[in-house]
Amino acid sequence: MDDLLFDVGGTRIKCNIWRNGQRLLTEDLQFSAISQSNKENLLAHFCEIVQQVMSYSQKTGGTVRGVAFAFPGPFNYEMGISQMQGLGKYDALYGVDLKSFFLTCLSNHGVQEVPILFENDARAFALGEYQDSTPVQRGIYLTLGTGLGSAFIQEGEFVTELSGINREGMIYDIPFRGDILDNWLSAAGLQKLAAAAGYPKVEAFVLAKAARSKEPQAQAIFGSFGELLGEALKDYCRSFRPDEMVFGGQVSRSFPLFEGRLREVLAEECPATLRVSGDLTTAALRGLYKRLEERRGVNP
Repeated sequence: MDDLLFDVGGTRIKCNIWRNGQRLLTEDLQFSAISQSNKENLLAHFCEIVQQVMSYSQKTGGTVRGVAFAFPGPFNYEMGISQMQGLGKYDALYGVDLKSFFLTCLSNHGVQEVPILFENDARAFALGEYQDSTPVQRGIYLTLGTGLGSAFIQEGEFVTELSGINREGMIYDIPFRGDILDNWLSAAGLQKLAAAAGYPKVEAFVLAKAARSKEPQAQAIFGSFGELLGEALKDYCRSFRPDEMVFGGQVSRSFPLFEGRLREVLAEECPATLRVSGDLTTAALRGLYKRLEERRGVNP
């Protein structure tokens, strides 16, 4: 029995199949997201990707029993309706009933009456990391990329009532240093720090390359980012007392460049284990599988 799992990002769409609870493909299937295309092209592209993954399942003797998607927000995950607008990705899908669309896409290719589930990408990542950790009671899970994804989990459940988080249980829109956390704990935040230091405007990965090459100014910028990250997170450490704090996302690939200052700032505030996700996509897909199992009344 196969579950088809899709991690839908702004640049790439990554997919895999969980067969009887185990990852089937050693390497995830990857497709371009074409996230700035028009509605017709995007829907045709999505359906083609689903068909390809479904076809692989069927050709290898599988039977589809569930389908799940991790999407960035804003998004009505219960109804399967995109609410992204003005973000430079999937704008053309604003208000589209993707749940009905995917049901039709599957039905047209012989798969009917299977559950289709949508989850926030950061929450899917958090679930995957939480269940894969040494048993912990409380964890904070952050994806540092073009924006900030976040989730707080306590005893297997998402926390939505805690000082300093929004009603979604996230912190991206929390005010911080005259802006919001999303614009600081991200690639955009790195660029703001670089601009303040008089560094030439470059992409975050170029800045990271310079820092790894021991360029003093680039190293100092990443040190400032670690300090900034610690400053933003220390209140959550005090109030939530997490056992672990896990980082994912493209910026987290540069963790060694800002880890030292982050640990210094959090030393007395946060005795939690700090670590980087081994594989952001695999974690998100594991989280999607867990959500499908919960929907089926199973505790994986």
